[in-house]
Amino acid sequence: MSLAGALQTALVEPPVNLLLVVAAGLALMADTGRRSLRRRVGGWIAMLGFGLLVVLSLPVTAWLLMVALERDLTMTRAEGPAPAAITEGAAPAAATDAAAPAAIVILAAEDLRAVPGGIVDPPDVGPLTLQRLRAGAVLHQRTGLPILVSGGVIRQGSPPIAQAMARVLATEFDAPVRWVEDRSATTWENAEFSAAMLRADGIGAAYLVTQGWHMRRSLLAFRRTTLAATAAPTHLTGPARPDFAAFVPSAHAWSDSGFALHEWIGLAWYALRARI
Repeated sequence: MSLAGALQTALVEPPVNLLLVVAAGLALMADTGRRSLRRRVGGWIAMLGFGLLVVLSLPVTAWLLMVALERDLTMTRAEGPAPAAITEGAAPAAATDAAAPAAIVILAAEDLRAVPGGIVDPPDVGPLTLQRLRAGAVLHQRTGLPILVSGGVIRQGSPPIAQAMARVLATEFDAPVRWVEDRSATTWENAEFSAAMLRADGIGAAYLVTQGWHMRRSLLAFRRTTLAATAAPTHLTGPARPDFAAFVPSAHAWSDSGFALHEWIGLAWYALRARI
């Protein structure tokens, strides 16, 4: 991601934007008047920003944000009604109102952030991408369908992540890749370029593999293409834990909240973009 893109993301998504809210509140509180309206407003603004930071670090908040993203996911398709949910030992059901999926599309997430010297050296796939590859390989074993991997350059100077994805699938999962889409930089471009490659080979429908919380935005992007995509999520968020730990801030919950908010913001942008 470019510096300009990183700054834009930071200003829109927590925690940077909430820290700016806190900073703005503290700046207003610097008013020397004891009963100053600016001082009181600043205090409320600072507390609001800090309170939202705390709320987003709660496991219960992260769970609610994730579950809302995945609501009715197994009944969501880029075109028409969805197939039934995926069950153990079976492939996702084919669409009833369009041609059955004839390929598997696996979207990239992140790359491996590491230096040489370990058992696994870069360039390689990161944990989220590896989850998607594993799920795609399982789906390939169940259906025998060919695989397309999609992902371009994530960091300047590194090769497209799709190349590492293809290598990992072939060498570690015995799942050869037929198509390597290595130009895309966003989910929107994942959909656009992948659909074009499959259409060139006469394929009009495919299974789409990504995390459950990323699937809704991915399907929205594919809806703008000529390819009918059937959701095949890696996994879905489990039930909330009914205990006090759900209300204790944690770094893991903060990370999950960050992923979820990124998706909600992205959904709003993609919905607007689709109307333009």
